[in-house]
Amino acid sequence: MATPRRLQHKNALYLVSNFCFQGRALLRPDHTINEMILGSLAHSAFVHKVTIFGFIFLPSSFFMIVQAEHMNLGAFMRDFQSPLTVNINQYRG
Repeated sequence: MATPRRLQHKNALYLVSNFCFQGRALLRPDHTINEMILGSLAHSAFVHKVTIFGFIFLPSSFFMIVQAEHMNLGAFMRDFQSPLTVNINQYRG
């Protein structure tokens, strides 16, 4: 779960990163994983009105540059990562 930031600014850009547990390559690309990532990212960005300037997903980590004008970065990350984690775990087994 995303830890709420103590200090957020309305027009700030944030570099967000996360890593898979024990460096496992759970995000290694294939067609299904790519669709899961993009679908979850687009849905969460739309719901929380977060602007995504760029992102990169590596086999065991990801990085994004985002702007959360409504200062809801924690809620965006929670709603992006939680369903994505469940879906990937079900897919990878």
